[in-house]
Amino acid sequence: MKLLILSGFLGCGKTTLLLAAARALTGAGRKVAILENEVGKVGVDDRVLAAEGLRVRELYSGCVCCTLRLDLIATLMAMEKELAPDVVILEPSGVAAPGAVRDAFRSYDGSLDGVLLAVLADVPRFVRIARTCAPFFDAALNEADLLVLTKADAAAPGAAAAAKDEVRGRRPDVPVHAVSVQTGEGLPELLTDLLRRLGVAEKVPAVPAGARLVGPAPRPNTAVCAVERRLEFPEGVAAADVGATVAATVQAVADAVRSRGIDLLGHVKAVLEVPGNGYFAYSLTGAEAEPQRRGSLGGRITRADLRLNAILCEIPEADLRELVETCLAAAGLKET
Repeated sequence: MKLLILSGFLGCGKTTLLLAAARALTGAGRKVAILENEVGKVGVDDRVLAAEGLRVRELYSGCVCCTLRLDLIATLMAMEKELAPDVVILEPSGVAAPGAVRDAFRSYDGSLDGVLLAVLADVPRFVRIARTCAPFFDAALNEADLLVLTKADAAAPGAAAAAKDEVRGRRPDVPVHAVSVQTGEGLPELLTDLLRRLGVAEKVPAVPAGARLVGPAPRPNTAVCAVERRLEFPEGVAAADVGATVAATVQAVADAVRSRGIDLLGHVKAVLEVPGNGYFAYSLTGAEAEPQRRGSLGGRITRADLRLNAILCEIPEADLRELVETCLAAAGLKET
């Protein structure tokens, strides 16, 4: 069993790339399982991935690089025994220290015969993240086996080339790919490289007895607000209308944060799901002008499950929760 870790700061496009990588691996005849980690009590990406037909396990309310390290090992061991995947793709929380995540597997007792750590950074926010979260960002660059610059299509002309030059200057020994999953730019080359590297990855060295594992790098100051609700519509409503309301709520949360003079560094995500019928998922980071939608959900619905997860920097957690609850109430998205 091989392990692909897709690490990167909040909102850099890890889940989108994960889907592309999973499709490439299954298309190549590999059995794939997904392990999702979220620092909030409610996940969004795991619902999206499960709806796409992938085998997903989740770890909530903590970070796999520190508080959930033992849970991570136990979950991976269970996945190996129950699912016997060829490749497990781990998407750590956006505030997880990549080096500490990889170190957690050095004492893994299962049949793990390769680990590949890909670190992602989106081009539109590259300069802001590199400056605002410098210790965290530097530590991630230093640990990477592969560097991926995402959302190249959403950046100003020349931004991707400039970001590529900077990371190459700091890590000339590591391959760098600039991609856009939306347009397909650079994606075939990246996926080919990923498949090749997963096929030749070396065995993970064991940690010598008594060795001290590296602790997590300093994290950005982040606030987390996670909300889960069951929505009921006795008379039935158009799924598209409810989806539009959820999208507007995601936008409203972001606008409310910005109105306080706080730069939107992180993400606001939501998923509206009707089990067996489909889903709409929305994501907004500082790299996009409006929420990005994924999924399909049609017809009239009488109930739906809503999950909203906001993880943002430089705002007190109590303030973030108040903003989220205010925006949900204003949109009429109340639990019934």
